[in-house]
Amino acid sequence: MQFKISNLKWICTLKTLSGVFVILYLFTSGLSTPPESDIIHLKDGTDIGGLWKTKMEWKAHWVKHWETRQIWVPIWRKVWAPVEMKEWVPLPPPPKSKHWSMLSY
Repeated sequence: MQFKISNLKWICTLKTLSGVFVILYLFTSGLSTPPESDIIHLKDGTDIGGLWKTKMEWKAHWVKHWETRQIWVPIWRKVWAPVEMKEWVPLPPPPKSKHWSMLSY
């Protein structure tokens, strides 16, 4: 089986384009997600007992869909959708250190 030069150019062009699309997808998906961090910045004098932490989860729920047969019949379908979960996370007390107990004012 012989390949024509035009077919070979077409295959090389497709490989190059698919590589460019993969690189663009990876680059844009990395930019769209915010970095996760456990560092919390507080101003001096603020005393809070915890934080509200949010995360997105995919959960299923049921949706009623009406179909016409001889009469209108309700049909329940399972649909997946993103749900924002909020959770109160209490902050632990700071660790006790020997160095702080040595300081006297």
